[in-house]
Amino acid sequence: TLGVWRTLENGGYDAAAIFRQAGLDPEALPQPGVRFASPAVQRLWVLAEEITNDPCFGLKVGQQWHPSAGHALGYAWLASDNLLEAFQRLVRYLAVITTKKEVATFEREHGGYRFVWDDSQSKYASSDIEYDEVFSAVIAICRFSTGDQMSPKRIWMRRAPPPQPCEDQFNAFFGAPIKYSAKHNSMLFDPRRIEAALPSGNIQVAMECERVVVRYLAQLDRDNIAARIKAQLLSELPSGTTTDEDIAKTLHLSVKTIESHREHIKQKLTLETAAELAQRATRWVETRKTG
Repeated sequence: TLGVWRTLENGGYDAAAIFRQAGLDPEALPQPGVRFASPAVQRLWVLAEEITNDPCFGLKVGQQWHPSAGHALGYAWLASDNLLEAFQRLVRYLAVITTKKEVATFEREHGGYRFVWDDSQSKYASSDIEYDEVFSAVIAICRFSTGDQMSPKRIWMRRAPPPQPCEDQFNAFFGAPIKYSAKHNSMLFDPRRIEAALPSGNIQVAMECERVVVRYLAQLDRDNIAARIKAQLLSELPSGTTTDEDIAKTLHLSVKTIESHREHIKQKLTLETAAELAQRATRWVETRKTG
């Protein structure tokens, strides 16, 4: 939403007036952790498209991305060991950056890693310029992380080709073949770029940021027991001393409730075995000693 504001201002438009017209309070925008309801955000995109009459508006919004726009998730992305780990965090904690029922996947397939963004199950379907914003933001994040002008191997978009000269701007920015009127919205990436170490990788920072993300999501949904237990597990990860009884006491839940969620949550943290959990905790502790 902040990207929409900046893009409107850069174009000489009265961003505050447009936000109010959409039912959004401009004064709330700078407040940490503010989240706007999907219907109002949907109206904002519609108004922005109508008022600017700019088919490249979404492309420009995505390029306004900044790590803070994704709460601690943005910084967890930057501190990830590689883009594979960064994309996995994005998929895992997608609820940080959207209130829609959107689904993002990032999976290895023949030819590379495919990132898919799908909102077909959402009550508020995204417009073409919203998808433009998502894809341009993802590429901006990747380039911010790698420090170069990396590009995907190929892009598929459900939208029709944008009119010229906007289509040329799409080609120049993405630097990859784009298939329009496709059945899905996705991008295919070279495995070598995805698996290469990032210059900003820092396991200690990444895990600290991930803990902040999990606590934030747990606070958003106090009725989500799994999220609350997950946050507590992450907070105790470095010491490795957490017990079901400790978590139950901290969260004011029964030990039986904790036991019924714990193993599933470990899997959701992508820590498939207890040995892997210990290994990551050890790496975190050793990083603290050498740092």
